[in-house]
Amino acid sequence: RSPSMSRWLDPVVLTQVGTDLLATPLGPLAVLAGYVLAVVLAMPIALMITVGVLVFGAWPGMLYALLGMLSVPFAMGVLRAL
Repeated sequence: RSPSMSRWLDPVVLTQVGTDLLATPLGPLAVLAGYVLAVVLAMPIALMITVGVLVFGAWPGMLYALLGMLSVPFAMGVLRAL
């Protein structure tokens, strides 16, 4: 039996995961890479912003979402060059 996914939908757990991730040296870079990957995979932007706000708080979550989406043209250029 697989573990319940409801644990990962709890805002308190999401906030703790975000805090732990940002505490690592490459945490912010990992967050931006996750946003780029989500945009490349055509995830809905509203969903990404909502999760970012839940995980990182209102302003930091929106900032990460904006930076992640603005970095997509760069990522697409790198992918095209490969």
